Amino acid sequence: MPHHRLLVALSLALLLLAAQNAEAAPATKDFILPADDGYGMDDCLAEAGTCGQLVADAWCKANGLAKSIAYGPIDPADMTASISTAKISRTTPAAYSVTCEAPQP
Repeated sequence: MPHHRLLVALSLALLLLAAQNAEAAPATKDFILPADDGYGMDDCLAEAGTCGQLVADAWCKANGLAKSIAYGPIDPADMTASISTAKISRTTPAAYSVTCEAPQP
């Protein structure tokens, strides 16, 4: 019987460790969407209205996440690039970000 208690104690310890690791998983996920994706999402994501919220929420749900918690244009100056000679237009954003909330277990 002493081996049985040791096995039970070890199993419980492993379950607690697994539960702690599951709680440490990121609660959000960020996506970068190009402004010229061809779907016209940029028109909605550029504004803070209902259209932008609907598109951002739909993007999150399509990627298996709960809902969007933030979205909007990304300043091209904030984006890092490996090509130092590229010219970036400051009149339109190069991309949009959507931050999604992970589904609750």
